[in-house]
Amino acid sequence: MEVFVIFIDHSENLVRIWGRTKDGKKVCIITEYKYYIYLLPKKEYFEEVLEKIKKLDYIKGLEVEDKKFFGKEYKAIKLYL
Repeated sequence: MEVFVIFIDHSENLVRIWGRTKDGKKVCIITEYKYYIYLLPKKEYFEEVLEKIKKLDYIKGLEVEDKKFFGKEYKAIKLYL
């Protein structure tokens, strides 16, 4: 199916894409999306930062991941908002 996108709604943790097909039928594609950011604290502060983040009410979840940025290895915190 090909869709011409008319509007994208980012409310809540859902993405709604409104559009029309080639033959003019209206469609709405709804998908769940978890918003997240990566935090790269310095090694010497990593555990302290992690413990403080765990206490924040507005963080919906977190994961510790090994990431590579510009050829360098980092321990990162993935924060779900």
